[in-house]
Amino acid sequence: MGATGSGKSSLLRLMSGAYNEFEGSILIDNLPVSNYNLDSLRNQTGILLSMQDIFQGSLLENINMGCEDISPKEILVLAERLGLKTFMSGLKDGLNTNLDPLGKKLSANVIKKILLLRALVHNPRLVLMEEPFDGLSDSIKASVTDYLLNETSGQTIVISSNDAAFAARCDKVIYLEDGTITATGAGGTAPYSFNVNGSAYNNFTGLFTGLYAGSYTVGIRDANGCTTTKVVSITDNGADEYEGTGPNKNNTKAK
Repeated sequence: MGATGSGKSSLLRLMSGAYNEFEGSILIDNLPVSNYNLDSLRNQTGILLSMQDIFQGSLLENINMGCEDISPKEILVLAERLGLKTFMSGLKDGLNTNLDPLGKKLSANVIKKILLLRALVHNPRLVLMEEPFDGLSDSIKASVTDYLLNETSGQTIVISSNDAAFAARCDKVIYLEDGTITATGAGGTAPYSFNVNGSAYNNFTGLFTGLYAGSYTVGIRDANGCTTTKVVSITDNGADEYEGTGPNKNNTKAK
């Protein structure tokens, strides 16, 4: 999570192996990303980035990216979950339909679903997604969310999004500012909304831990609309934690 320009997209691209020149280390299964064959790494990674698009070729080629191990049945089952079945059923040539990005334009909504299908259908070990819910209807968003959270056992899912409802259900949330991690947290379900340094996150509860020294303004609003604001000063790189404990209650803990 984080504002535009905070570094969310750059982080995903670094993890995908798109950049060779960078400082520090990126480890996958405790090995530097540079130790992997790039083609092998990408074959095991599902990627959805904002600049991606369909290419000249069949619908099948746009989905399986040349991986012939993916069966049409697997494609159709996931297509239904992503709300793409109606579109595909209306195609005379089905999966063999030719897609031409420079010719007859598909809607942005259909393209987004094709790209989602491409990223997920081969059951990748690592999934990297940038704003996967943009442009989706509430029902399809719910279906995609359910799939990502409940049907991806053994996969690591990293998503760049400011969707607070989704963040509340994640195992871990990272907040970025100017390329720096300034807070981490875990999702929850209580009906509170949090505000960290001026950015509001509805229905996001759990624990935020500042990772760098500084002052953090944290506000909590309960279901009745009552708000309590707390300034948390971190002086030793992460010793203080803030946790909402109930309506109009807060505490600051020191490790």
